Amino acid sequence: MTAPDPDARLAVARHANDRSVLRAFTVGVLLSLALSLLVILVALVAGGPGALGGAAVGAGLAAVVSLPSLLTARWGLQRPVVQMAMLVMGTWMVKILVVLIVLIVVRGRPEIAAGWLAAALLLGAVVPALAEGLLLARTRPRLEVPTAPGQR
Repeated sequence: MTAPDPDARLAVARHANDRSVLRAFTVGVLLSLALSLLVILVALVAGGPGALGGAAVGAGLAAVVSLPSLLTARWGLQRPVVQMAMLVMGTWMVKILVVLIVLIVVRGRPEIAAGWLAAALLLGAVVPALAEGLLLARTRPRLEVPTAPGQR
């Protein structure tokens, strides 16, 4: 009986890890969209002045926070580690910069209620990030490191 090929095991583990990561980020983005729409609907029905504007801006910012994670995972998983790290840090910096600039621009505007903006951003960005973390912790992606040719 022959021993299993380490390279084949590595490829299978990487594929399973990639699927787990993509599934977690996809669930996070879908949850973000659903919660953002829910906040917008509640603001439309029960909100006061500026509620809809605040909820819409908050939902947009939630998309700015959550969508790059999925895109980074989709594009970055097959890249070398340094490129993946650069992609993660670059998208993180850009999305934080966009959020800060938008918050500065809309500050104090009466047509944008800060409470509704905060609710949409909190529910649309933080809750999905927690869900992604829980899914990743539950699946526990395996760390597979290829062995050097002489170490098999």
